[in-house]
Amino acid sequence: MELFAILFAGCFGLVAAPVYCFVVARFVRRHRVLNPFGFWGSVAVLGVFSFEFVVVSSRGAVAVREFVGSGFFGAHSLLVLAAAPALGCVLLLGRPRLPWPVVAALCWFTGMAVLLYHFDVGETLYGIDGVGGPYAFPF
Repeated sequence: MELFAILFAGCFGLVAAPVYCFVVARFVRRHRVLNPFGFWGSVAVLGVFSFEFVVVSSRGAVAVREFVGSGFFGAHSLLVLAAAPALGCVLLLGRPRLPWPVVAALCWFTGMAVLLYHFDVGETLYGIDGVGGPYAFPF
């Protein structure tokens, strides 16, 4: 079942990443008022995700879950979902601006990497298929 989810997300991302990057490059980039909000908001998301990644990598998912509490996995899930689009906004709205097809490829690879990271954290906390980990899903 996990393999199906990874394959589905990969195929979906092959369509979603170019569409998202095209929309940001062609429409959002034109609005000078929206650019700073999109850029700096995305920088903040990537900063928080990077911090979370470093802390989980150094301390372990279980120790971070013990420290943060039951809201950790939900916050982690939101950060994982936002990481690839935030990278796209930073690369498309910041300086220097990369071509949107290159950014779409980088976003797809980033999305797949954070998806595998998310599965690793989930299996560490809740076990394979939600059984056998130190915590019972969703708490």
